[in-house]
Amino acid sequence: MGIIHIMNTINRLDLNLLPVLQVLLEERHVSRSAERLFKSQPALSHALAQLREQFNDPLLVRQNGKMQLTSFADGLQAPLAQLLADLDRLLGGEPFSPAECERTFRIAMSDYAASVILSPLLRRLRRHAPNIRLVINQPPSRESLLNQLMDGEIDLAFGVLGDIPHDIQSQWLFDEQFVCITDRSNCYQHCDTTQWAALPHIVLSLQPQANEELEKALLQQNLSLNRQLVSPHWNAALDLLAGTDLLLTVSSKMADKLQHHPQLHTFPPPLKLPAIPYLQLWHSRRTQDKGLTWLREQVAGLFALGED
Repeated sequence: MGIIHIMNTINRLDLNLLPVLQVLLEERHVSRSAERLFKSQPALSHALAQLREQFNDPLLVRQNGKMQLTSFADGLQAPLAQLLADLDRLLGGEPFSPAECERTFRIAMSDYAASVILSPLLRRLRRHAPNIRLVINQPPSRESLLNQLMDGEIDLAFGVLGDIPHDIQSQWLFDEQFVCITDRSNCYQHCDTTQWAALPHIVLSLQPQANEELEKALLQQNLSLNRQLVSPHWNAALDLLAGTDLLLTVSSKMADKLQHHPQLHTFPPPLKLPAIPYLQLWHSRRTQDKGLTWLREQVAGLFALGED
């Protein structure tokens, strides 16, 4: 009886629409789904209409200006992903071929991440996957970044985050160590912690958790940082240091980029600061995505093995 029921269900379904359904559930956006599947938007709209009829459910509904999954569609995500993965293995699915992949990935990163990650990653992509395209954006806040991951607006994100929602997966890339940067004419490396905290600091707002750890360490000594300027712009901050008494305390990986600023020098901060884990993040519903998995592996490889 069970086999007959399964056969009847299969006869009612167009199995070719199941991969389309998976992408629609992941993207929650017809235009983005069409782009990812290399189909026209009218074709995807027609496919969605067929799926709605076959499942007798709207699947995607507009709420507060965004497309949201119905409760039925939300419940389909995990079993559908597992089903398609099992079918791929059963049918001897082809391994992911980066050289043949034509796809656009949407990535959230700050200009710091772009400086540390994007350049070596692009060199890899140009050699191994020249038809992969990247669209980079910089969310204004941690909350915005997480919301965009949850809503499927971005595929991959990078950052320093504290508590991460259970639906968001993360991978450690490296630990950020702190270093101070200032003009060579300043002799701040001989300051004690009290003197150092009182110096005019530039604070990068793109490193919220790093800033929190710095403030926490100072509070333990009843001190606070003299915030002369708070800015999200890393490259501009370097230009502001030259010829001034300003000081910047940032990740040591940022300081690796100082070859174009010979008038600046670095020194360790006078207080002990913890290392901060830097992560790449993606939504759990994209874990079975072969293309995204390959891209994440390329990023991780940059720090595990060095750029090849």
